Amino acid sequence: MKLDELINKHKLNISKEIKDLCELGIEHMTQSVDPLHDQKHVFNLHELLDKFLTHEKSVSKTAINFDVLLPAIAWHDIWKSRRPQTYSMRKYVYEQIIEGRGSVKLFRKHTKSLAIPNDIYKKIQYCIYYHPPVSDRVKHRKKFRPDKLEAHLLKDIDALAFWSWNRADHFKATYCNDSGVFHNPRMLQICQWIYKKSPKHLDHYYFDWSRKEYEKRSTKMMKEAKRIIDINCGILLQKNQPLKHPLLRNDNIHQPALHDNDVCRLFSR
Repeated sequence: MKLDELINKHKLNISKEIKDLCELGIEHMTQSVDPLHDQKHVFNLHELLDKFLTHEKSVSKTAINFDVLLPAIAWHDIWKSRRPQTYSMRKYVYEQIIEGRGSVKLFRKHTKSLAIPNDIYKKIQYCIYYHPPVSDRVKHRKKFRPDKLEAHLLKDIDALAFWSWNRADHFKATYCNDSGVFHNPRMLQICQWIYKKSPKHLDHYYFDWSRKEYEKRSTKMMKEAKRIIDINCGILLQKNQPLKHPLLRNDNIHQPALHDNDVCRLFSR
């Protein structure tokens, strides 16, 4: 769903300056080198927001500051959009941790000359900074805070975007052949880590509608993820390739590639 369609459907009252800010972010996302984080991802979040506004009864539209939320949606993955997909396990985990602050820095760089009210500007940055499900600062998400409504909402719809069949199909079309075998075998390590960590980091939602959507989507998608992982593990074993990485050993096939302490050491560097 494009921005104008969302605004018109829900009769959202945002200023020209804020709309221009959103469109600038979307324009930058069209230049993405990451096929999973481009303008289509922004439009997907617009569609999820549309469903939230239609079905979530606990939140009034008047309670949401769309001058904050819509620019945060447009800009939240700008840092990822500048980075091609890595096949390094450690680099991948590091990027998941650091992406919020990376996007805030790019947001500041590209918008510092714009006339955005300072309080709005700071709230947009807060939403962007704290949106990643794997973050260096996750304690803020443990309890719902009404004054952080837009940040909570961005977190929910961005996490739900992960559980999208369109996104899953796009991933397979980009990184797998028709049989589900990865073009680059190193992708297996990353996918196994995601498979292990996803239930922990992507099953916490603030709103009833989000939780119900997660429950509808996640079980079947986890089964499909396991199917793809098993296919690729089987290929490596058939080829008698040395499984040096502990994640890929036959007796330990679904262990995470990095332990939590490893992640902490990565981030402290």
